[in-house]
Amino acid sequence: MSRPMATDKTRVWILGGTGTVGRQVALLLPRKRVGEVITVSRRAQEQGALTGWPRHVQLDLTRPDATLPLHRGDRVINLTERTSPALVYETIRRGAVFIDSSASPDYVRSLRRAADEAAGPGYLVDCAGVAPGLTNMMARRVADGHPKTRRLEIAVELGLGKHAGLAATEWFLSAIDTPYDATVDGVVQSLRPGQLRGLFPFRSGFPDRAALSFPFVEQSVLAGELPGPRTTVLSYLALDPPWATTAAERLLRWSGYGVLSRNASRIARGLLYMPAFGPASTGVVVRGFDGGGRKTGELRFATGGQSAATAAVIAATAMAAPALSVTSSTTLTAADVLKLDEAVAVIRAVQPEARLDGEPGGETEFGKQGKEVAG
Repeated sequence: MSRPMATDKTRVWILGGTGTVGRQVALLLPRKRVGEVITVSRRAQEQGALTGWPRHVQLDLTRPDATLPLHRGDRVINLTERTSPALVYETIRRGAVFIDSSASPDYVRSLRRAADEAAGPGYLVDCAGVAPGLTNMMARRVADGHPKTRRLEIAVELGLGKHAGLAATEWFLSAIDTPYDATVDGVVQSLRPGQLRGLFPFRSGFPDRAALSFPFVEQSVLAGELPGPRTTVLSYLALDPPWATTAAERLLRWSGYGVLSRNASRIARGLLYMPAFGPASTGVVVRGFDGGGRKTGELRFATGGQSAATAAVIAATAMAAPALSVTSSTTLTAADVLKLDEAVAVIRAVQPEARLDGEPGGETEFGKQGKEVAG
């Protein structure tokens, strides 16, 4: 069932709005439907020249007592994983909508707990972006295309030709030293990043490329949505050029990677000043299997740099979020708000090269599933 769009002249707050993705989100919000955009960050910086919107609030979002003068129906877009969950509670209690793009399972869980405790009248929309976000929509399309799907594999390949945002880079460095939960055959198991390795067809007509298991939040979200027993949902990460994936795999086997994790914030800031290399590209493969291991469907998506695509999906999610009177849930995902074709369309508006192809349903030959790396 389609949801009504947000009312005209919505007010939008962008937390972490001085970053790369935040500036792009602000530029993509439609002026016909948005009355005001306020960027929020610790920086005391005039934003008009960067975003086209004149108002900026300097605020330390990590403080549990951080507060904003929110109105009912406001959209609050969170682009920093340091924002206190207390602000989610406040947002929802005031009847506003909190939209989050984080890929971190632990952080998303903390936001969902805050949303449940707030119990409306506003609500939380998480998994907004490409990974998570578009990945969730592709997985749903594959699972809906064949009701016998019991295993989903989601692989994301990030080209290193453009720097990711500070929050995403810091999370990646923190996550490589963090065990995480994943559902395998209906049982929640603790995995290490890189413990599983799979081969995925990121580019049609080219050899499959290796990807390593990684703690993207889609695993836990989709495991709860996929019906039936013996569910498996696994997420993988690859880097382009492929030798960077090999280097990451070796790093994950090296005990010294904990140094990177413990110093994630400082190292992430330093990496943003280093030259980028490789292509500025994003690839996603989502494939499903039935209980017997036969492939039930496969979708592939390819586009340019991730930040522009992510910003496009976030901006569209903010505008498509349903009116407060329509939903009684305290938590939705972007896949509840946007259809896959709509998300691809808004990405194509900023990246015309974006392409989605594959077969969302229908049995095909058995595919290459992830296998545990020895050691």
